[in-house]
Amino acid sequence: MYRKPTHTDRLLDESSYNPTSDKATTIKTLTRRAQLVCDTPDSLRDENRYLERVFHKNNYNADFIRRNIYRPTETDATNRNPPPVTTVTLPYIKGTSETISRILEPYNIRVAHKPTTTLRHLLTNVKDRDQPNDRQGAVYKIKCSDCQASYIGETSRNLNTRLTEHKRATRNGDANNHIAVHYQLTNRNIDWDSAQCLTYSTNYFQRLTLESWYTNLEQTPLSRCQQLSAPYKRLIHDRNETDKRTSKRPT
Repeated sequence: MYRKPTHTDRLLDESSYNPTSDKATTIKTLTRRAQLVCDTPDSLRDENRYLERVFHKNNYNADFIRRNIYRPTETDATNRNPPPVTTVTLPYIKGTSETISRILEPYNIRVAHKPTTTLRHLLTNVKDRDQPNDRQGAVYKIKCSDCQASYIGETSRNLNTRLTEHKRATRNGDANNHIAVHYQLTNRNIDWDSAQCLTYSTNYFQRLTLESWYTNLEQTPLSRCQQLSAPYKRLIHDRNETDKRTSKRPT
């Protein structure tokens, strides 16, 4: 079997963070190539011995090698398998992804793995990351300094821009602004410095749902929001009940 002079015997290492199926395929592919290319029993035997040394060099144990060596009878078995119903692409998490693949296998669903971190993500940084208050599509919270009231809002722009508008509306006594109305009615201070982004979304309808979710979690919300569907209301109810039970536990 010819190999380039620069060949280093480096394969996908057994200890690498990759799917077990990829490691098994490495062994199957190389042993299958040996069976297809070698034209005499002696050359095949020599190639198999060489491959065994290479597999051990890349930290594969003997049992894993034995179970994944290509056998010609596997071709017929593979051809009898029906094509997969669909393919699911999931981020690879060692141990968990293999379990998911085994669960879906009886349903003829093929699982493809993708890395959670790539060299592109590690080595490239096209531009500086936005600060939290500069990110577009914010769902945010502004609290009153003197009471439990809080305002939950959403904007397609960033929080800094929206805070400037809220401050201007409060100074001008804008009756259409819930924070300004609270300030006018109670003469209480607004804690602008503690304003925070709760989450982000560039999708308008997602932001509306998130705004409603966080508003319903507040004890004294200043803002109005759209009605949530029944499943969301049940989740909020269960969460509130859990919080009540937790607060009653003796410390």
